[in-house]
Amino acid sequence: MTLINDTLSDSSNDTNQSEAAWCITNIAAGTHEQTATIIHCTPLLISYLSIENTVLQEQCTWALLNIAIDCPEYKEMLIAQGIVHPLIRLFSSTSSSVTTFNCCCLIVSLITTSQHQQQLVGMGLIACLKERITRFQSASSIDTLCELLWLLNDIVSMDTTMLTLHSVVNQGYFITLEGVLLDDTPAHIVLPIIRTLGLLFTDTRCASYIMHNNNTSLKSLLAKLIARLSNTTTTGQPPRIIKEIIYLLSNISAIDPTPVDGHSNNISMILVQAGCLPMFDSCLYQLDPLTAPKVKVELIYLIHNLSLDPSVRDTIKQYFKHIVIAVSAVDSQLLSFPESIRLNIQSLSM
Repeated sequence: MTLINDTLSDSSNDTNQSEAAWCITNIAAGTHEQTATIIHCTPLLISYLSIENTVLQEQCTWALLNIAIDCPEYKEMLIAQGIVHPLIRLFSSTSSSVTTFNCCCLIVSLITTSQHQQQLVGMGLIACLKERITRFQSASSIDTLCELLWLLNDIVSMDTTMLTLHSVVNQGYFITLEGVLLDDTPAHIVLPIIRTLGLLFTDTRCASYIMHNNNTSLKSLLAKLIARLSNTTTTGQPPRIIKEIIYLLSNISAIDPTPVDGHSNNISMILVQAGCLPMFDSCLYQLDPLTAPKVKVELIYLIHNLSLDPSVRDTIKQYFKHIVIAVSAVDSQLLSFPESIRLNIQSLSM
């Protein structure tokens, strides 16, 4: 291992340095005992994140990633050795999709506590990540874009103070994410987008901000979700995407419909006009309750939310007059639902 360390530290031959970093990457991909033999190289690997050699930078991110995922102790060691600052600088400046992908994975592996999350956010990760998503969407780097979106989801989901959540909304992420969600966007890209949007709409303040400031984009999002739901149900795909869309729509349907600045915030009417009811009908009566019980439960909550709007209640009753039969496939006595929802669902069948 002395040879590897000496070669890695020899700046007179950057080709050999990259080869040494590659050797360390492979060793760190092995057992914990094998990784322990090269752990003394981490200060050099971290220092090379800040140099101009893009090939060596890329290989060092691979090596550090393998070391970080080896065990929790090594993650804490890397943080203590000062990896965060050079890692974020490299992440925000590199034009390489591979290095960006590696940085994403490395950042995700380091976010093990809310304290780590707050440290990364405090260094400007939110603004940087938005620029990266926009850049690699335009570059059609699907794998890198997917990892960026999952990184955003991880950061938001670990937010215990809601400050990150509010920062994400205030910096215009809603429009960015809605723009990535296209008709031909692959399912593995759609999933982190929908999950992140679902988190944004669980917070009243964030939901209100989006409703009041991004009204046009919200309507566009709803239309895209209904179209995606239609395509998913008709092609017989697994219910994973269906579940996430239903969860998101359920969260959105709980928004206060009070108009703001002349914009109609009547989510129920917007969804009905977007053609959601046939899709909900298909999901409710055709999905196998044994394989997708949570989807049906969440759909029932969604239908309940929509039916509370007098302007669409009669239309919903026409579509779902047999809803109690569908509910019984999930819960024969409606016992899992709060009384107010149970009574309302029963009233739709009258």
